[in-house]
Amino acid sequence: MCPPLKTTSAARPATAPIDHARKRDARLGFVQIDLRQYTSRKLAFAALGAWVGLRAGSGEAVQGLFPVFFVFLFLSSQALPRPLIEQDWFRTIATWNPVSYMLEGIRSVVITGWDQVALERGFAVAIVLCVIGIFGASRALQTRLVRT
Repeated sequence: MCPPLKTTSAARPATAPIDHARKRDARLGFVQIDLRQYTSRKLAFAALGAWVGLRAGSGEAVQGLFPVFFVFLFLSSQALPRPLIEQDWFRTIATWNPVSYMLEGIRSVVITGWDQVALERGFAVAIVLCVIGIFGASRALQTRLVRT
């Protein structure tokens, strides 16, 4: 049996503290981007739910959105990245589906690294859906207040 190797302070590379600081900063950046992605997605879907709820005036209508959101999630690139989808019709639907871009933004941070294009598209789609939902909810609220 060989004795375990002993490392001395002279054997350690001089860049170890710098690498540790970079890794720590990268992890903090990941957490910030990840939280912003999740928050923007949640706000977008909440705004769309508020729009439907104020437009229809019932909680059942908002609860009835779940199957619609589920279909959008199922027909997105949640299980596979779009280049790996073999069926042309499914890849086309996943390309047109806005949920795919939100999921690819999160996937890029977790799996492939900092993909700037995927992150920008994910944020852009979430912000556009949020603006549409908030605008629709404010218009529906104005209509609802006029009727009562």
